[in-house]
Amino acid sequence: MAFLKKYNIKFNKEYPNSNEDMGFNMICRIYCRYLQSINPNIQYYLEYDIGIVLWTFDANSLTRKDNYAFFYKQNIGMSKHAIYAINHLLDHGVPIDFMQEDMAEIFVNLYAYYIGTLNQDKSTDDAFNGALEFYETILVPHSLNTDILTQKYNWLVGQLLTTGNMSFSWQLPRVGILDFLLMLDKAYQSNKLQEGVTND
Repeated sequence: MAFLKKYNIKFNKEYPNSNEDMGFNMICRIYCRYLQSINPNIQYYLEYDIGIVLWTFDANSLTRKDNYAFFYKQNIGMSKHAIYAINHLLDHGVPIDFMQEDMAEIFVNLYAYYIGTLNQDKSTDDAFNGALEFYETILVPHSLNTDILTQKYNWLVGQLLTTGNMSFSWQLPRVGILDFLLMLDKAYQSNKLQEGVTND
């Protein structure tokens, strides 16, 4: 708790019940790694109480109701909490270059879920808009290292080829990741143009 209080690490209360643990854990993980890069002689870690969790299937749970609609819409939550985490870390002195791998990993996951909606024909707009928010807010003002992005993408394709599915049935992408970036940039530029017309 002292670690969390010292660095003001909290859950994002503005968007609860969808990937909020991801944003919180992302802040903790990156900040620990950053602090250790500054002082390698100090080990930063989080202590957890060990307990037993009894899991029971619930067809009406948040992640399963409405024919697993949450699963196909989680790009919005993932994007919002990743943005929250990255902005928190920037505000607390973590350089954007230190987070390049994390940014690439988030983007590749957003891309993968978008591809999943194409295959399942569900929530494609939600998946795209979640990725677009991350693109506009993080990737436009902060350049993403393309070599790192390529590494993360190659890892994803490797997983697709070796496992056949990851949580739901993904097929090989219909849209390459560079195509996806171009699609997002086109939507971003269109939004900017619309905002300009509205402001005029």
